[in-house]
Amino acid sequence: MKFGRFELKFEKPEFVLVVVMLVSLVLVVTFVLWIPLTPDLRITNSTDVVALTEDILKARTDLLTIIITAFGAWVGAGAAYFFGKENLKTTTESMLSAFGSPQAKLAATKVKDISPHRIGITYKETDKFEKVYDWIWNEPDIWFVTIIDDKDGSLKVVLHEEAFYRYRIEQLQNHTSQNIYSDLILKNLLEWIDKQSKKLGDEVAKFWIDIDMNTDLNTAQTNMAHENARLAIIVDEKHAPTHFITTGDIRKFILAS
Repeated sequence: MKFGRFELKFEKPEFVLVVVMLVSLVLVVTFVLWIPLTPDLRITNSTDVVALTEDILKARTDLLTIIITAFGAWVGAGAAYFFGKENLKTTTESMLSAFGSPQAKLAATKVKDISPHRIGITYKETDKFEKVYDWIWNEPDIWFVTIIDDKDGSLKVVLHEEAFYRYRIEQLQNHTSQNIYSDLILKNLLEWIDKQSKKLGDEVAKFWIDIDMNTDLNTAQTNMAHENARLAIIVDEKHAPTHFITTGDIRKFILAS
């Protein structure tokens, strides 16, 4: 059933609310009109009977006035809610139609169009742990490390900086020498991560996905949400890491557009 641009479906809560209101009003009005408000006083004097009848009618009129007023406020609140919600829905749809939905904009934009961040440095499994740790420590903006295959330079794994801090602390706790980690390589760190709990492993080594430059932002966002990832490493045709984007970059693009 349609009223202008508004559509009322019988299974909607608004329709059920209207039915409940009408049924409640009928029951209350019936109660007021048909149930005596005073007991039978067996009055025989006609003057007293007329006076009593007028009092009963006046009492019922007052009750009906209160009931109808309350019911009117009830109906008004329900109507304001329904039509306000429909107006908001219609306005939102009009705005999205005029400016385009965020999903449509994301789907029409490639990763390469938003100037992704370049990965400046990559490391191999055979690189010294100490060297990479010092690099992270001295570069506050660095929060992940990209590790590539020793042979072909393809992307192997990405590690969160937290992995380096935890691994170093454990090594210092288990050994008396302060330089014990100087002989370690990144392969030792990866082996240590494999032995840790799944929760820790996911936190430090499974927070990313890989995509290419021609991936659209909607696909990138969907895949990142599915994998609970906040980082997307961009690889070339040889699967070598070149750039990256984060979920924050996608949000900034949505807000800017």
